[in-house]
Amino acid sequence: MRGRKLRIEWREDESFWRMRYQEENRPEAKRRLQALWLVRRGYKLAKVAWLIGVHIRTVNRWLSWYKKGGLEELLAHRRGNLKGRKPFLTQEQFLKLEEEANQNPYFTTRMALAWVRENFGVNYSYQGMYSLLRRRGLLAKSKSKAEEREGPVL
Repeated sequence: MRGRKLRIEWREDESFWRMRYQEENRPEAKRRLQALWLVRRGYKLAKVAWLIGVHIRTVNRWLSWYKKGGLEELLAHRRGNLKGRKPFLTQEQFLKLEEEANQNPYFTTRMALAWVRENFGVNYSYQGMYSLLRRRGLLAKSKSKAEEREGPVL
């Protein structure tokens, strides 16, 4: 079964697509670039969709974005809610927690849980607090890290 001929005015040559695909770090954008690179090389849409592991309608959507606004439009679309969940602690509360953590070089997750519950009435799960402290660099990974936060020994 033959469909209609795909008409795309490519703004970039094939070597550009390959280079851009190899340089991209975001997995979502990398898939789109690979798909358009394969289409640019002459692969049929169904084959591209199968190779990339997406539905043919997804490849069509990516192509329509490219036709509409070029590479910028293709990469501008993001999946999901980028804002994320609202934090349990305000910025001010977190700064107080950070102060507390910096006063004690051996500050632990359990200490943080108790301190936050006592001072702000906010209940975190152990894993939630651990993740927060690790992301913000407030947990000592080793004794040397704790000593580093403690300052030089005189």
